Amino acid sequence: MRALLFFIGILLLPAVHLLGIGVSIAPVSYQVEGESLLELNFQFDGKSLQYDTIFGGKEPSFRAAIEVTTLFRQGDSIIQFDRYKLNFSPDTQKRDFLDIRSYVLKAGKYSLEIEFIDANDPNNSYLHQEDLVIKEINDSNAAISGIKLLSRLGGSIDNADENFVKNGVIMEPLPHHFHNRSLNTLSCYLELYQLAAIDIKPLVLRTEIFSRKGKNWEEELTTYQKIESYSDVEPIAKKIDISTLPSNTYKLKISVIDGDKKEWLQTSTVFVQSNPEIDSQLKEKLLSGEIDNFFEKMDEEEIEYAIRAVAMKAGGDDQLTINNILNKEDYESMRDYLFRYWIDQDPIQPEAAFDRFMRLIDALDQKFYSAFRNGFETDRGMIYLRYGPPTRVITRENDQGAVPYEIWAYDRVDVNNQVDVKFVFYNPSLAGDSFILLHSNARNEVRNPQWLGEIYNVEDQMEGDNYLDARGVRDNFQREAGRIFNDN
Repeated sequence: MRALLFFIGILLLPAVHLLGIGVSIAPVSYQVEGESLLELNFQFDGKSLQYDTIFGGKEPSFRAAIEVTTLFRQGDSIIQFDRYKLNFSPDTQKRDFLDIRSYVLKAGKYSLEIEFIDANDPNNSYLHQEDLVIKEINDSNAAISGIKLLSRLGGSIDNADENFVKNGVIMEPLPHHFHNRSLNTLSCYLELYQLAAIDIKPLVLRTEIFSRKGKNWEEELTTYQKIESYSDVEPIAKKIDISTLPSNTYKLKISVIDGDKKEWLQTSTVFVQSNPEIDSQLKEKLLSGEIDNFFEKMDEEEIEYAIRAVAMKAGGDDQLTINNILNKEDYESMRDYLFRYWIDQDPIQPEAAFDRFMRLIDALDQKFYSAFRNGFETDRGMIYLRYGPPTRVITRENDQGAVPYEIWAYDRVDVNNQVDVKFVFYNPSLAGDSFILLHSNARNEVRNPQWLGEIYNVEDQMEGDNYLDARGVRDNFQREAGRIFNDN
């Protein structure tokens, strides 16, 4: 096994906190002397580590350490194994740290498993797992490496750590593939191999950036660059201006094409852009009318259906406002309301957010449709819209003496920041699938202290001296609604 270690402690972008040790992992594949080299780029969140206090100087200093175990598996076999310990320099408490490891691997599919353990707190750990594919190398064929996103490209190398200098250029990896507004350009590095094997000139390097629109990618930016050199290894370092791109998830694709735009080689990676200033400008354009209201293309029936669905999701005063618009049959106000509502929900891609919502509405219609109203207008549809899918659903149709009922349990709901939330639905009419919300412990939802009595419809078996004050129903081995509500 050949492993190369490059390490430096340096303050970088804020790390994304994970469970246990905070670490970002970005693999990039290269070719070196006819072999496949997998480079693993790490960034450790210094705030997620335990520090030892070191005495000896005028003031105490602090030091952290991480034990790392890396496994490459194929099936049940361990192909490569690496274990090492990273000791971070004193006086670097709460900083973020870079580490780069490289491994030579044969072509094939691998399961990568990396365990990180805080040397000063063994209970603080993180296990990373992912599948990788290493491509076959053939020196007679052209090839392209993976893309390495960078937080820094270029600058003076006089005082730079040599491990972060490649081809005479400083290259520091971009942690988490997260690009914030302080970086106006997206920097990246890749390599082209054996371009002469394509035997076509000229060749062009095409760089494309696509934004995520729902499940699809939409082209945002494309540039072209003539390839001047056809050496065995051709390094490519690029800076791309993305200052005008709003916050979103993007895909960077770099390809080698010929004069007819035939694609010979291509590689891609995904990154996240945060740009609040552009987000705010875009929202202002939407609200000022510079961008067309996409609800104008919908007919009156579609508009009414959409705003009824939003009313069930919004609830409260918004629902009263929508009902007033509906009663007046004011379709222009409906379009304006929907447009503003979805801009508030997602100022970057309001139309995509609306489309996702309507796909959910269609699914709820199929799931909870009744002969009297749309699925999203049923009580179960309404609760699903407001709180999302329940953690557990318990359905009972044969509980002794009870009408059919369902209990939805949520471990946590973000709407009101509650835990252990329950909703009880029942079908007193026994008509099809017509379930009514009977009781809940969620804030601002219906509460019915006598809900058990209504499910079982038995006044004489209620606990307490009288029905109006009763809070439970006498239990037996088959009556389980109370137990389900309390235990699940």
